[in-house]
Amino acid sequence: MISNLLNAISQFFLALIMVLVVSNVLMRLLGRPIMGSYEFVGYLATMVTSLALGYCAIQGGHIAIDFFFNRLHLGFRKVMDIIVSIFISLFLLLILYRTALYANQLRISGEVSLTTGIPYYPVGFTVVLGFLIYFLVSLGPVLESLKKVVQK
Repeated sequence: MISNLLNAISQFFLALIMVLVVSNVLMRLLGRPIMGSYEFVGYLATMVTSLALGYCAIQGGHIAIDFFFNRLHLGFRKVMDIIVSIFISLFLLLILYRTALYANQLRISGEVSLTTGIPYYPVGFTVVLGFLIYFLVSLGPVLESLKKVVQK
């Protein structure tokens, strides 16, 4: 449910990017471009990508190696699936941790964009939120696989 909500927000931000880019082009024709539009598009694109990660994972939209994986023995495939899922979850946890540290460092330093003066840290924490949801979604298959192994 949360990943669906974040995906809807990312869709809104994507539509906002389109409106901003078209408006900027039209305003340039009138000699009055939108100041900071490049920065706004960068901020919004970062948020679009990070907020949609969990939804993409639920939909199975990430790259998979099914062609090779499906040729393996079923038992080996299950074991490998658990191992790969655990590594993916651990990797996402590391990304989540490091991104949170970086976002907090941006908050502490007070770093802002050059043209608009908008602080970077809210975007950083939005990326952290996106990776948190992605991590939680990735834990689902790990827990399911471990539950099946324990039940047997």
